[in-house]
Amino acid sequence: MKVDTKQILADSFCKLLEKNSIENVSVQNIVDYCGASRTTFYNHFSDKYELMIWIYKEDMKKIWTGCLGDWKENAIKVLEYFKEKRSFYLNISQHAGQNSIQEEMTERLVLNAENYLKEKAGTNLFRDEIEYAIRIYSRNVIDEIFNWLKSSNACSTQTMVKNMSMCMPFVLMKYFVDKRV
Repeated sequence: MKVDTKQILADSFCKLLEKNSIENVSVQNIVDYCGASRTTFYNHFSDKYELMIWIYKEDMKKIWTGCLGDWKENAIKVLEYFKEKRSFYLNISQHAGQNSIQEEMTERLVLNAENYLKEKAGTNLFRDEIEYAIRIYSRNVIDEIFNWLKSSNACSTQTMVKNMSMCMPFVLMKYFVDKRV
């Protein structure tokens, strides 16, 4: 039942964001839209930003379930998802700073990249420059995803992944691109 209530609140939030910016959607708007009470909302989320992050995490769980193999294929799936939910992500990206979607996406990408590298390299220890490259590259990728979503003549998801691959720091390429590793 808890997940169902959370999902109802999430669906209401997403519907409201189709026509409103995140700053113009309040908790009261969300509960009014779905017929819930403010108490119900606060039993599940501390604020609309926590709800926003919950939606992102739940959707990523669905996308990543069963994702194996080539990172490029997985990246295409993720980009297709962002393209499908374009208006939602453009609206929530207007909120910057703490609890921003960009911050959450960057941290998730860093974690996924580190886990992928640990598996490929067979070690939990990385040189400082590898960890630095992961963080810098992840921030840039997230920034470019939002630029791509904002563009009226955006390239295809396949081209976007190709561009992401070409701009990858050399220190990471041997793990992500080089088939010999």
